[in-house]
Amino acid sequence: MDSSPDLVAGTPYYYWIESTNAAGSAFSSSALGTMRFSLEKLWSYTVSNGKATVTAGPTNKDVVLPDTLGGFPVTGINGGMFAGATGLTSVSIHPGISDIGSWAFNNCTSLTAVHIQDLAAWCGISFGIGPGNPLKYAHRLYLNGKEVVRLVVPDGVAALKFGTFYGATGLKSAALPGSLKTIGMSAFCHCSGLTNVTMPDGLSTIGEYAFAYCSGLASLTIPPTVTRIGYNAFQDCSSLTSLRLPDSVTSLGKDAFTGCSGLRTLFVPASWKGTDKLDLAAVPEGCIVIYGDARQEVSFVPNGGTCAVETNTYAIGGAYATLPEVSRPGWLFGGWWTASSGGMRVTETSMVTSEEPLVLYARWERDPAACRLSSCLMDNTAGLCSVHVTVKKGKTYRLQRAPDLSGPWNTVQTFTPVADGEITMEAAIPGKWSRGFYRIEVVE
Repeated sequence: MDSSPDLVAGTPYYYWIESTNAAGSAFSSSALGTMRFSLEKLWSYTVSNGKATVTAGPTNKDVVLPDTLGGFPVTGINGGMFAGATGLTSVSIHPGISDIGSWAFNNCTSLTAVHIQDLAAWCGISFGIGPGNPLKYAHRLYLNGKEVVRLVVPDGVAALKFGTFYGATGLKSAALPGSLKTIGMSAFCHCSGLTNVTMPDGLSTIGEYAFAYCSGLASLTIPPTVTRIGYNAFQDCSSLTSLRLPDSVTSLGKDAFTGCSGLRTLFVPASWKGTDKLDLAAVPEGCIVIYGDARQEVSFVPNGGTCAVETNTYAIGGAYATLPEVSRPGWLFGGWWTASSGGMRVTETSMVTSEEPLVLYARWERDPAACRLSSCLMDNTAGLCSVHVTVKKGKTYRLQRAPDLSGPWNTVQTFTPVADGEITMEAAIPGKWSRGFYRIEVVE
């Protein structure tokens, strides 16, 4: 049957031209004029239930799938149809296509672009294994001529089917609609450029291999409506460092986290503690599993200083963030440590990794501006105490002594250095030497 579709000026067509001797040659529409041609001479197809499935056709360069053949709407591409077509560089798939068979584009290694007109229609395509999706090789999807980088799936789409965006490495982010209930098997598999995905409340299923090999995926929040996560769902998502499974999850597939080498913290429902739900999930070695909203209780020992906070609790999986202030006159605070001597230092950026109660000890260093007389080496006659300090020329200093840190502080001697540097003051201390505290103050 002959047909006369609208032609676009300047666009090459590869149809069989019945009225010329240049069969199969490329002509522009301006050259064709009103010549008639037969699509049936270019495409082979089968018809079932009033719908056509293409089984053979052009396989070089830029291929545009026909809307109709023989008066029948084209809705399918036969399995293996373009297999091995290494000359194929792009394919345009119209919104009427609903089924693409297995291995349809297998080994189309020169493909660089897939062109579509309707994103919702694309999400409705049933792809065969292999996969049938040409994105496996093309990697880049174009919607009405513009590359899709920040994917926004339109509202109304209830499911992403098998392999919908398989191999779309050009995607950087994906926002999924509130209507979505299911992310199907391999829907985003091998989308290595994908860095974050926004999932809606109402989503119930994350299928097998749904995000496998998304090595750039660093941010993911699973909504509290998801009940099932399929096997290998996050395989080799090596950039994921933390993930929380909501309480709604009742089924977690085997090897869900295999190859997630960057995963450091995994939050799971509290009810999973003591069960075998994680036994086959391939949680990577070194990853901390946190059950529910567990917290750690921390006690603080000021170790001679003063601290207003005795205990506090911190959420496991986060940083300590805020540690209490502590003071000790005459001493410099050296941080909070897990032991009174030795141990490890804990800072605001340290991560809370255990439910076990923790005791932190304040560590102190003597303030260079204060000297503590710690032993009695003189007899009960008057003696001299050597105090080493760094001073500035022209300033006036005073040396003070107190029986303990609470005072009172009594001035023993004042002095004004004639030069910058470290000096040794000989301060006359009347009476017996005893344990006491000494400090240097700048007068002016």
